[in-house]
Amino acid sequence: MSNSTPSYSHRPARVTESLSPDVSNATADLDAYHDPVAELALKQLCTAVANLRATGIDQWLALLRRCLLRTPATTAFVSDSSGLLIADAGELESDVVEGAAAHLTQAMDRAAHTSLGAMDSITIRYRRIWLSGHRVPLADGTWQCLGFAGPLPVEPMLRPPECIGADVWAPFLQWSMGSQPSNASVLSDATGLLVGFAPEGFRETAENLAPHITLILERCDGALEGAGAPRFISSRFGDQWVSIVRVRLSRFRTLSLGVVGPTPVSESRSYDLKRVMRKVLKRKLVTAAT
Repeated sequence: MSNSTPSYSHRPARVTESLSPDVSNATADLDAYHDPVAELALKQLCTAVANLRATGIDQWLALLRRCLLRTPATTAFVSDSSGLLIADAGELESDVVEGAAAHLTQAMDRAAHTSLGAMDSITIRYRRIWLSGHRVPLADGTWQCLGFAGPLPVEPMLRPPECIGADVWAPFLQWSMGSQPSNASVLSDATGLLVGFAPEGFRETAENLAPHITLILERCDGALEGAGAPRFISSRFGDQWVSIVRVRLSRFRTLSLGVVGPTPVSESRSYDLKRVMRKVLKRKLVTAAT
């Protein structure tokens, strides 16, 4: 493996087999996976913080911008062990980052007094944002906190399997449209974030439709008392239908597929869609870059 840190792309990957509805059943842990490339990137960034002897804010900003290029975060920051913000870069306002840094360092400092020893990192999930802090020991015995905020966790073991590259989902999304040339497909996660779409020119509509698919499912959950969650939903928008199926990955994580077309997807077709979605998740379609 090269010593240089690769740029971030949801999960460095390549498709090793073409998708077929007749793929064989395989077993896989859908709640975690190992990504050595992402782990190396995070380790190298923490080492860079420990080795940096910054004499000005520009050096910190250069390092934090490097963090944003090599992780899925949209904001990166560094604070001292007391929670005092040293520097930040990215989308969040500095006053928001200051509060986040203070809370993360307090949590990490308190954990140091437990029998488990010092906390190396902490990751917190909010509605649509992941916040994480990483302890960086310094040569003088003190430590700093390297923090991240963004739509995906920086810790690779916490990233759900739907974070595999969009290129892996592309064959399935093309197949899911069926034989109708006017159809399109949208794949979204449990928070309404866009995971993938087809065809290529459908991006703007897909980005708008993805959160609505999740919202429709949320509103329909529990609508009929005692019936549980809906297995299949078909909605009509003028002359277009959006047929939605959902695959549950774990208790709180789902993937939702919306197929857009002039006619609704049949119930039998919806079962085929769910079956193949599960097989895409279970198959070893992705190999980590080395």
